[in-house]
Amino acid sequence: MVDEKINTVIDLGKSKVKISVFDEDKKIIFASSEEIETKSEENNISKTIKKVIRKSEKEISNHIDKIILLFDDPNFFTIDISIKKNIDQILTPQEIQNLAFLDCSQIINQSQKNIRILNFFVSKVIIDEKEFAKLPDDLKDNLHIIFEFKFLCLPNDNLDKIKNVFNENNINIKNIFCSSLVRSNAYVNLFKNEKYVGFLDIGLFRSTLNIFFKKKLQLIKNIPIGSHSITKDISYIMKLNLDESEKIKQLFNRSETDFSFTGKENGQEKLIKDIIDKKIQIDLLKQVILARIDEIFKLLLGNNNFLNQNFVGDELLLVLIGRGSKIFDKNSFNFESIYNFKDIIFYDETTEDICKLGLEHAKIYNLSKENSKKSSKKQGIFEKFFNLFQKIWIVFCCNNTCVFNSLWIQYKQYVSLLTQKTINKKFSISGVGVHTGLNVNMNVIPAPANSGIIFKRIDLRENNTVIPNYNNVVDATLCTTIANEYGTKVSTIEHLMGAFYGLGVDNAIVELDSQEVPIIDGSAKKFVELLLDVGFKNYEEPIKLIKIEKKIELSEGSKSISINKSNVTSEIDFEIKYQNQIIKTQRNKINVFEDDLSDIYNSRTFCLYEDLKKLEKLGLGKGGSLDNAIVVKDNLILNQEGLRNKQEFVNHKILDCMGDLYLSGYRIVGSLNCSQGGHSLTNKLLTKIFDDKKNYSLIEIKGKNLPHLFANRNSLKSIA
Repeated sequence: MVDEKINTVIDLGKSKVKISVFDEDKKIIFASSEEIETKSEENNISKTIKKVIRKSEKEISNHIDKIILLFDDPNFFTIDISIKKNIDQILTPQEIQNLAFLDCSQIINQSQKNIRILNFFVSKVIIDEKEFAKLPDDLKDNLHIIFEFKFLCLPNDNLDKIKNVFNENNINIKNIFCSSLVRSNAYVNLFKNEKYVGFLDIGLFRSTLNIFFKKKLQLIKNIPIGSHSITKDISYIMKLNLDESEKIKQLFNRSETDFSFTGKENGQEKLIKDIIDKKIQIDLLKQVILARIDEIFKLLLGNNNFLNQNFVGDELLLVLIGRGSKIFDKNSFNFESIYNFKDIIFYDETTEDICKLGLEHAKIYNLSKENSKKSSKKQGIFEKFFNLFQKIWIVFCCNNTCVFNSLWIQYKQYVSLLTQKTINKKFSISGVGVHTGLNVNMNVIPAPANSGIIFKRIDLRENNTVIPNYNNVVDATLCTTIANEYGTKVSTIEHLMGAFYGLGVDNAIVELDSQEVPIIDGSAKKFVELLLDVGFKNYEEPIKLIKIEKKIELSEGSKSISINKSNVTSEIDFEIKYQNQIIKTQRNKINVFEDDLSDIYNSRTFCLYEDLKKLEKLGLGKGGSLDNAIVVKDNLILNQEGLRNKQEFVNHKILDCMGDLYLSGYRIVGSLNCSQGGHSLTNKLLTKIFDDKKNYSLIEIKGKNLPHLFANRNSLKSIA
């Protein structure tokens, strides 16, 4: 049983996994932690997570299948964006800020394909050259507002490693946040009278410095050096093994009485008798630790534009947080004088404290994102796209390096979204048809603007062209099959069409020497890889979009599908229900224009073992195998590799839906909901949409709407 009212937060470190479970009122139900036995092996991290999850489930008598995750990574980096907007009377201050955030996040997502935004903060709000802590409620007309956002990002590869660890334990991550940043962002409010507050978190293999000015985040800096480097230094200098050195390091922060690095007794240096029988020179130990800490400080504080321009040492209160920073507790290295800090204090934390902050931060963050999406609906992304562009100027900073040509880059990206696209060059792929069992060779070729997607049977001499249109669907039982007026068929087109739809390919010729598109691995993964590999070419001709104007719905028994109007997006909310205990009920919702669709593209077709004989009787599934389909038998997945993602079953249905929707001939602006549907139901929905012209409108982005941001508009077209 899963109790949706409980909230589970995990703080994942390199040496310890902390977990806390809260009820709906944010009251602690259970908290625990487990040491990670071998710090460098992901397998042991996975085992420790499994152990702490199972322990928690036993204590709370509930199943845990989703969590909020806090962790730190030396690969975290920030992207700073300044965006200028003109005041709009119809929007509230919060809506203006939400739209500004949405615009910036879309720019990052379009320009940085291999990263993921994990968090964001407002660094500054400037109105007519005057800085404000937040937008005033009484905004006047004709004001120029500048927002300075700081986005915390992580490369997808690093993020995938973390996700895989939890996927192995069938745990879904609802939110991922930087642990040290979440904590410091909360703790800064405790120091109300401090102008500059810095938070230093020394982890096992990394150290993080976050600096706030007037409670606004100004600097995030990570380095791949942590407390483990101190342990290794002690081991090398003192000729001890790592375990002994770690114990000495941990004992060092007990107290001045237990372990003094300045005092001498009877002319002899004190010994650490409880750990080893070796004499430890306290002064030397101090020097070893101090040398490494000094390096950490210099790397974090040096060569930094913010500190160089703004930092007055004696105004900075340095707060030490984290397990590795405990080496300073009850000891005094006199860093206040060495670095001229105002003061250095140690802030002690418990597992419950850290996890509760993660829970509170998630609620605020999710609310902000939701409000941003709601605000964006007030201004249609396509109707007002270029009006938005006219209001924006961008200064794009990544890792403290300004990208001065970013405005040109963003212009190209915006235009490429609104003009027709084909591929740069031909690519070929071969495989087997999943239903016919026949080998097939497929070529995908660039096509002129306004030609759309065209399938061509090159094994036939005449009447061999078939257009993927909802009216041309002749069978949608187990796959989507289209045919022309002469009976020429092409089947199983949905995965390729889904790739075209998601990547925005408007024009392409698909040549086949057989009836069926090759199934490859049962997903769209290879198609997407090949499309991205050859790249895309944009035409000057504008795209056309279908905008849903009113709700259309239909049902067949337990199956249902509907689509409603949406000003800004193409949403698909899909649900499947199976009696099988592996598949069960799954639901997922995606935004085709904004979300990372990797899991959608990678998800394979699937079937139940007991249905294989039915396919055989129908003369279908002749090319099916465990190489191109997930086969589920009772409570087992027969494929050796298992699932590619936790929601692979429903994600494949979303892929099919994307491909079938593209049989409208256009990308659709609308919000689709489907429960237990498939190819046939989606096709019937399209038929119903186009039965009445009042159900939709056809939008074309006209050339006259191009921004007047630059003098030479012809040159703009040439770079698009």
